[in-house]
Amino acid sequence: MKKYNNTKIVFTIALLLCAFVSVAQNRISSPYSRYGLGDIQNRSALSVYSMGNINKAILDPQTINIGNPASYSAFDSMSFVFDAAMISSSSNLISSSASQNSNYTSLSYFLIGFPLLKSVKASFGILPFSDIGYLMEDKQMVENIGSVKYIYEGDGGLTQINMGLSYNILPQWSIGANAAYVFGNVFRTRKIEFDSTLTFNTLNKESNNMKGYVFQFGSIYNIKMKNNQYFNIGATYSLDSKLSSRNTVLSGVYSLNNLDEVIMGDTTELILNEKAHITVPFKAGGGVAYGKTNKFMLGLDFEFQNWSSFTQFGQSDSLKNSMKIALGGMYIPNYNSPSFFNRAKYRAGFKYHQSHLDLKNTQLRDISLNVGMGLPLRRSLNNVNIGIEVGQLGTTTNNLIRINYVNIQIGVQFYERWFHRRKLD
Repeated sequence: MKKYNNTKIVFTIALLLCAFVSVAQNRISSPYSRYGLGDIQNRSALSVYSMGNINKAILDPQTINIGNPASYSAFDSMSFVFDAAMISSSSNLISSSASQNSNYTSLSYFLIGFPLLKSVKASFGILPFSDIGYLMEDKQMVENIGSVKYIYEGDGGLTQINMGLSYNILPQWSIGANAAYVFGNVFRTRKIEFDSTLTFNTLNKESNNMKGYVFQFGSIYNIKMKNNQYFNIGATYSLDSKLSSRNTVLSGVYSLNNLDEVIMGDTTELILNEKAHITVPFKAGGGVAYGKTNKFMLGLDFEFQNWSSFTQFGQSDSLKNSMKIALGGMYIPNYNSPSFFNRAKYRAGFKYHQSHLDLKNTQLRDISLNVGMGLPLRRSLNNVNIGIEVGQLGTTTNNLIRINYVNIQIGVQFYERWFHRRKLD
């Protein structure tokens, strides 16, 4: 047997880590990211996400399923798993009177799974937690003042470093826990500009440096059946968590020069590094999965999050409780076939998400379809994964905005045995 060269693994990891540093914050464009913590990402391994992100009951030795930390128990006790992907997103924002296109490309996630002991497995990952990116203008005529323009702008986001452990209580029953360190910066600006030169424009700039931990617990029970079939039952629970924040606020008046650049005048308020807290509400979910090893899998998930208890700097944000239902599956035509396409994994899924945003008495819905493929690399258990998500968030009803989006992800998944000595021919 030829000695395996791990150089390609190390090079890929280093390259993806460099990519993460350079594009840690996505450049999204969504007016709905103005609320709460922004656009919550809920990323996961592409092999899971391509099935509608069903993750509560998935047990797969080649998949780092951070959606349920109990799933790490499926890792082989002699192997490492590496999984990383890039995402390219295109969106079309539509209102009752206009439309706008937006695009960005970024690292989607970076994950590692590995054994610690025979019954204890672990994972490590870097993923986006939330993203903020918006620029909105609203022009109105105000009596005795004239034309007034209101400008709202936001940028930044939060990143999470996720660390997880699983433990087999019984051969068929595993439990696990994730601890995610969440950190990042959020910048928000509000401006009021007047056509009249007799009235000062006003500006409020706020920056928040946030950090803290989010904890999740999970359990999966695996029922083995005849002919390599199985039925899994899984559940997860994330605790109420608090993020600490240091806030800086600058308010004042300003004017615009001939290039429309802001020229600050008097400062009316200045707050430096004020301490505050953000409450991230608990989340609970459950799911089932039925399948046959190396042939097919079908899964159904449900998830609830108590966003009505969300507070930011001591104030609520008029958010509603969210609910998500996802259905998905995977199929392999012939796992032992010499044909490349017969050994490929074909994935599809559907997601219905009643989001935490309630605007103008309308609770927004996010509906999407996913398709994907796992393309096997020659003479190995490694895969190149491809996934496409097509969805719609929001509505044009009540003068709101509908966002049609397409997300394309491409990733690599390495599954390598590193803990045994290989013989040379």
